[in-house]
Amino acid sequence: MDYYCSDRELEIKPISSIISRYYLRFSVTERPKILASIDSILGEHGVSIASLVQKEASAKEFVPVVILTHEAREENLQKAIYEIEKMDIIKHKL
Repeated sequence: MDYYCSDRELEIKPISSIISRYYLRFSVTERPKILASIDSILGEHGVSIASLVQKEASAKEFVPVVILTHEAREENLQKAIYEIEKMDIIKHKL
């Protein structure tokens, strides 16, 4: 079998056009409506949440939030992350 053919050019897609599912992890301030704020920003950019886990806060001021998205365009996700990272509720940047 011939797996490589040097006379054939392949188109390289721009990363912004890639569609995939994404794993996001944030450390956020423990306050009401934090998840709603993150969900709203993701939704504004066409990124839908498939699964979300927020660990219970202990004595810490920040809690981890893990999000798995449905398929979304990379460009849209990057725009949403840019907005989320500007929020004062985020402890660590992605």
